[in-house]
Amino acid sequence: MKTTAFLATSIASLAVVGMATAEPSIEAAATLGYSSGEANLGPISQDVNTVSLNFASTIKPAENFEFDFDIDMRGVDLSGTPAEAQVLGFAIAPRYTMPNGLIMGGFFEYTATDASPAVPSIATPSRQTLGVSLGMERENWDAEGFVSRTELKPITNPLPLDIRSLGIRGSYDLTDRFTVGGHLLRSEVTGPIPSLQAYSIGGAFFYDINNNISVFAGISHQWADEFGINVELTTPSIGVSYAQDFVGSGRPVIYSLEYAQTDLSVSGLGPVPNTDFQEIRIGMTIPLGSATSSRPLNSNAYNIIDGSHDVTAAIFNF
Repeated sequence: MKTTAFLATSIASLAVVGMATAEPSIEAAATLGYSSGEANLGPISQDVNTVSLNFASTIKPAENFEFDFDIDMRGVDLSGTPAEAQVLGFAIAPRYTMPNGLIMGGFFEYTATDASPAVPSIATPSRQTLGVSLGMERENWDAEGFVSRTELKPITNPLPLDIRSLGIRGSYDLTDRFTVGGHLLRSEVTGPIPSLQAYSIGGAFFYDINNNISVFAGISHQWADEFGINVELTTPSIGVSYAQDFVGSGRPVIYSLEYAQTDLSVSGLGPVPNTDFQEIRIGMTIPLGSATSSRPLNSNAYNIIDGSHDVTAAIFNF
């Protein structure tokens, strides 16, 4: 409780420090997405359809102060069953740039899930994360390290999981058309279960072939190896996007297509059927405010580079 209060106070203090009289600037983007997926557990398969709306913004009210405000909305439907769920998440992350170039920041993230009665409550968790970060940004690269604390609990379970994480993320512009980046994080999970360590690592790139066409790809890997049981998730993805001028406005609309496949591997529990999830994602992204371009916010590659603040968020791209 003391740690949570300290982190919340730190984030609020950063916001107060940044409230200066400078004219604010806003860079933002929104992606409307749809995905069609198939989950396979041995001979059993299930179609999963998802409609999503992602919004990401950076608001700069003063020269040395800015904050991100993001929204993530998803509707998930299991075809042929009464099971469906709605997910709503948001995040706010103030940052202050010191005279020596270091960037101090904090973040608060919240995700809630509402589902039909056909979905078990354990599959509809709420998630709350508080953390602080320290980073640096230059003309063609940026890097950031963080520590965070996440509370994850099913709606009807009074005993939440407590997740303490630390990690790094960064990106580098090899040229003005080629960007690479990735993340590495470790989470310690405690609660009504024995303590365990879980990890996530990922790398991705975006390459602009010309002013209209871009290709992107990434791979992420999460794993835990405790109590003689090894669990691994691996998700490679590849995609393409096309930018088209929106009715002569000079502002593009970016259409994207991405294929991703998640493979689950479990050892130490005896024979386990092959488990995977194959997904095709499409998106329409519109830059907003002073932004003139954007990456597809619903892509696996974008989320790998943007980074997550605990392993569960890395798995579900929050």
